[in-house]
Amino acid sequence: MQWLSSCTPYQVYDFNGFKVAVVGLVAPKNIQGVSFTSDVILQNAQAAIDMAKKYVDYIVVLGDLGSKSTLSSDLFVRT
Repeated sequence: MQWLSSCTPYQVYDFNGFKVAVVGLVAPKNIQGVSFTSDVILQNAQAAIDMAKKYVDYIVVLGDLGSKSTLSSDLFVRT
């Protein structure tokens, strides 16, 4: 998956002088040949947040945790 190396883990927007990063979080989906664990998703999200916080005033995390996911917003906030 060479295209992954060119993906930006967050996007920065300027709102009235404040820099805001938006990080996306998606729960694992059933995709043939691809597997994820909750730990991998959370570690990648945390890495994106850690990178972004050096450059922004605020961070917004948008998530699609799905209805059958082992991830929860509570788990993400605690991590």
